[in-house]
Amino acid sequence: MTTLPRISAAFALALSPFLLSPLSAQSAFEAAQGRGREAVTEANNLPTSASLEAVATAAFEADTIAFDFVEGITTEVGPRQAGTEAEARAREWAMAWLKARGFANVAAEPFEMETWVPGDTHKAEVLEPFPQPMVVQPLGNSASTGPEGVEAEVRLFESVAALSALEAGELEGKIAYITHQMRPSMDGSHYGFAGPVRWFGPSIAASKGAVATVIRSVGTDRSRNPHTGGTSFPQRTSPIPAGALSLADADNLERMFKRAGDRPLRMKLVLTPRLLGTTRSANVVGEIVGQDPDLPPVLLACHLDSWWNAPGAFDDGAGCGIITAAALHVAKSGQPLRTIRVLQAGSEEVGLWGS
Repeated sequence: MTTLPRISAAFALALSPFLLSPLSAQSAFEAAQGRGREAVTEANNLPTSASLEAVATAAFEADTIAFDFVEGITTEVGPRQAGTEAEARAREWAMAWLKARGFANVAAEPFEMETWVPGDTHKAEVLEPFPQPMVVQPLGNSASTGPEGVEAEVRLFESVAALSALEAGELEGKIAYITHQMRPSMDGSHYGFAGPVRWFGPSIAASKGAVATVIRSVGTDRSRNPHTGGTSFPQRTSPIPAGALSLADADNLERMFKRAGDRPLRMKLVLTPRLLGTTRSANVVGEIVGQDPDLPPVLLACHLDSWWNAPGAFDDGAGCGIITAAALHVAKSGQPLRTIRVLQAGSEEVGLWGS
């Protein structure tokens, strides 16, 4: 919980150059020289940098707003994949939460989207030479294997580049397994490095003739919990089944490749996602109304949806908690010059629909 107050407090302070009037900014300068604050504040009923700093300091030490949002939506709604009934419940929950805390002009901005859901069966099993089950989850936009699944030899690729180097048809009738070397990093840069394995790997494998793809989860969580996410297929590439193995299972599979020698490694994969067709989602918006309606608003954005297999606490419940808390912290110090508009997007994870 301690991280959320720190980020929301810092965010509120970072907004101050956009929300203070020139007179308020001047008052901060004069206060630094020990004069003029009271007179300026009386003449201008707008937040000063000092009052924002005081609010941010208090938030840093004792704020619960951001945590309350995250705790509430993960407890009362839970997983909320875009375009589903769960996401609609999340939207109603978020609107009620914003209204209860004084946001104005709270509304849902609807849009239509093509909706993919994961289905009920997600299984991977090594058949030979070392038979055993593995933990897998489908990637967003994966095709279905059908309930009977697919069985095929698996080819290991150390990178997307190695996969891309194949000629068309070289993976005919095979399953491509793509690994990577993502490591924890303070700035999250390894996600961008490893992301193409999930974003483009399955479509490249399909173009080489593969019947399915499995990848090493793009994440650093060492539990036996696969990290899903979206993949995509170009218009002229037919989607194939695509899944992510947990890191523990990916490690095991790679050890198998080393021990198998010349023996082929065969896998059975069963993934049964399906398309629901066109459904409705919506973005949630709310405002802290500013004093000057002629000025463009300051937009703070997050996304409300999550994947089906996670409560979305970190991605992106925490983001929504942080920006709404920051907006409320600014309001505590007085009406801002510009309107602060909070936007909680309804469908980020599955393809940025409505964004």
